[in-house]
Amino acid sequence: MSTFDAVWAEIDLGNLANNLKVIRNNVNPKTKILAVVKADAYGHGLYEIAQRLFLEGVDYFGVASVDEGIDMVIKGISAPVLVLRSVLIEEMPALLDAGLIPSINCISAAKAADLYGCSKNRKVKIHIKIDTGSYGDGISSDECSDFFEDVSLMKWIEIEGIYTHLTSAYGQDANSVQNQLDSFKNVVDIARMKGLHIPLLHAASSPAIFRYKDAHFNMVRAGTALYGLPFVGDDCIFSLKPVMQLKSRIICIKELEKGCMKGYGQKCDEQRSMKIAYAAIGYADAPFLLEAKNINVLIGGKYFRVYGNAYMDHIKVDISGHNNIKAGDEVVIFGNQKNRHIGALEVANACNISKVNCESICFLGKRVNKYHMDSCIQSDAEIRELTALL
Repeated sequence: MSTFDAVWAEIDLGNLANNLKVIRNNVNPKTKILAVVKADAYGHGLYEIAQRLFLEGVDYFGVASVDEGIDMVIKGISAPVLVLRSVLIEEMPALLDAGLIPSINCISAAKAADLYGCSKNRKVKIHIKIDTGSYGDGISSDECSDFFEDVSLMKWIEIEGIYTHLTSAYGQDANSVQNQLDSFKNVVDIARMKGLHIPLLHAASSPAIFRYKDAHFNMVRAGTALYGLPFVGDDCIFSLKPVMQLKSRIICIKELEKGCMKGYGQKCDEQRSMKIAYAAIGYADAPFLLEAKNINVLIGGKYFRVYGNAYMDHIKVDISGHNNIKAGDEVVIFGNQKNRHIGALEVANACNISKVNCESICFLGKRVNKYHMDSCIQSDAEIRELTALL
């Protein structure tokens, strides 16, 4: 960590490896794992996360955009990379030139991939995205018969996989999940009746990995679970460990008289004198702070309440009655300090963020330096051994 850091994130690659192991223990040993590293690996740092997961033997990676996938290739990640977002026709050449695998959601995209394969005189691998009732951007069950008929005639297409997104798995309605699974299985049966061979079937993202084994098929897509972020139905999965901690420092302390103002545009109506610590993190660093209400932080292993609204560059913390806190002390926004913990879900709830979108607290501003460490490495010899594999 830099001497000058006033706000930073600590990323524990050892916890990442632990979470991958937990996921593996919950699927069949022959089931492949696709690690979702879109959006800068959910804010954790694309290269460092992908590099460690690659060393841990992840089978596939999933990204959202062509640019993310090309970045993976440039940085030397040689595992297959699936672009999960449906691909624009004009993106297809760059995507396939980079060796990425496109998600196909319409016949025009399939034709573009086939045309590219013809121009290069080689087969092109694709995954077909199916909408199973979540109103996503995949091919609907009503369209799939004609689609598979057309694709079966394309010489340069190799259908490596068919997948769907079980959006209903993020809730508590098992019947809706089963309806999506039944629809998906029906689509797969139609594809096979059209003579198509499909090696990979995948439907389960993080919640379904742990809650719906019938959704595993022969590949699963792990996102939030890899990063130890909570999702609906994970209350018993204590073995997942948070990968990110977000921290700051106190930049100054002030004694404020009665009538002080809480924040921009708020009345000067405070009825007591206060002692306020100013921490060098604001909504430019952590956008979720814009909606923060009654949020706690850790200082010196104790919980303190944030006072008023966040500013762009700092927050104010009520430390009234505590005289042993000083400028430079560490402030934990979420993470651990002296056997105390503030979890991602606690912060998300205080910021009115739903549990489904809890990962959004990891999408941090550019000023937040990220430091990747490894709690699994205990010695210099282990560090040299891991480095030799890179």
